[in-house]
Amino acid sequence: MPALNDLAASVCSGTVCCRTKGHTTRTWLAGAVAVLLAMGVHDLSAQAVLKGRIRAAQSETPLALVEVLIENLQKRVWTNDSGDFRITGIPIGSHQLRVRRVGFEGAVATLTVKSTDSLDIDLALNAWVPELEPIYVRAPRRSRRAAEIEAKQRSGFGRFLAPDDLRNNEHRQLFDLVRQLGIEVLTSPSGNNAYAIGNRTPTFANPSTRCRMSLWINDVRVEDPDLTRYRVSELEAVEIYRRASETPVRYSVTATESMTPPISPDAAPTPGGEGVCGVIVLWTRE
Repeated sequence: MPALNDLAASVCSGTVCCRTKGHTTRTWLAGAVAVLLAMGVHDLSAQAVLKGRIRAAQSETPLALVEVLIENLQKRVWTNDSGDFRITGIPIGSHQLRVRRVGFEGAVATLTVKSTDSLDIDLALNAWVPELEPIYVRAPRRSRRAAEIEAKQRSGFGRFLAPDDLRNNEHRQLFDLVRQLGIEVLTSPSGNNAYAIGNRTPTFANPSTRCRMSLWINDVRVEDPDLTRYRVSELEAVEIYRRASETPVRYSVTATESMTPPISPDAAPTPGGEGVCGVIVLWTRE
């Protein structure tokens, strides 16, 4: 480290600056380390005084509550509201000086005392700005279908499987999820067919109250409402309307347009509008 003539140094942005007897010298330091030399009589019993002022480098504002520590002597003081400090009783020799404050970069210097003179330093600290790793937040894209399902749920009619419900249950069968919503599902002995069952008002021509619910896919009615044909992983949403009173008009079919599907796939169809048995609407992923 370079010696400083006639006790001169300062600390500002990695520089340490001291003033003695009207002389001031500046030197830039690597790692904020400086050597402070007090030239004079070599009296081992002599003691020096270190005093100075500490300020913010950017604003020149005096800094209070800055800790000034001579580590090997355990001499510690804090600056006052004017940024001033004073440490007395510093013996001749080399000492480690440390300056620190929350929110600012610290400074470290080697202080070499060779006389009883006072050491007067002017120190500027840079504000400490932590460099954090960037944090990326990716919000899942909310589909138009999800917004439509939420709006329908608020209406109070029907039962629904929203996009999140389906994505969290892709390993399950569709008819299991439908059954979970309180809908009766009949499966064939082999398990290869599954039909949702609804209820309708009995008539003189057809006293039966149970019938298969009709099935729509993307607003298109399909002839065979077998739920085993569709994978949950391919669906975006599911709407279920259990009875005619809650079925939207566009999914209601008059008796002249269609026949009510029977419970058994092999049974003959019975007269009546499809809407009266309930409707399941499947929406595939876009």
